[in-house]
Amino acid sequence: MNDNLKVFSSGANNPLAREICNHLGISLSQIEISRFSNDNLFVQVQTLKKAGVRKVYVGATHPVLCGNAVTSLKTSTITEIVVTNTVHIPKDKQFSKLKVLSMGSLFSKAILRIHTGESVSALFK
Repeated sequence: MNDNLKVFSSGANNPLAREICNHLGISLSQIEISRFSNDNLFVQVQTLKKAGVRKVYVGATHPVLCGNAVTSLKTSTITEIVVTNTVHIPKDKQFSKLKVLSMGSLFSKAILRIHTGESVSALFK
């Protein structure tokens, strides 16, 4: 597909990461990950940049932006951070690199399917 495209996983859901890579026709790339005492993960983006990666996109399901996370992400060389609105993000923690995807439509469809006895998994096919 694209020799310049790399996908890395923090290890939270490697089967999903491998499935995404299979759809893209690429292998899951390896990355060194540090684990902090509070069980958060940190990937050194500068290491990726030094390895020739031009753009870095980060995805997270539940964006708990505590401590200095906003400042660190704002000033990083990350191109874009894509998260869901499953956790409220106050206006003062939103910034230009942060793209928030709404889960409202998906959740409402799932609720309706559960209520009517339809398949929820069909939403993801």
